[in-house]
Amino acid sequence: MYRFLYSKRWLAALAIVVVFGVTCVELGLWQLRRLDERKKLNAAISSHIHLPVIPVSSLFGEGDAADALYRRVTATGRYDVSQEVVLTGRHQRAGRAPSEAAQW
Repeated sequence: MYRFLYSKRWLAALAIVVVFGVTCVELGLWQLRRLDERKKLNAAISSHIHLPVIPVSSLFGEGDAADALYRRVTATGRYDVSQEVVLTGRHQRAGRAPSEAAQW
């Protein structure tokens, strides 16, 4: 009665539906992994942004570079117009922190 289900056309359709279903599940899991990564990044940004403001010179010591990311700092000095550089067309590369994307 259901012998037509064993035809090549039905088996090909079944294979396509299975591949599509597996792909959709994998993409959903990928989105959940991205959500976890985003939550971790937001937590790191939030914890660093609420730390007290410190001089920028104190970040260039022996400490961990990750502690300097998203940290509020103060800087003093004077503006040197002769050393001015204009950067245009800059963008952030995917998967990199803003400090890593801007390599001078």
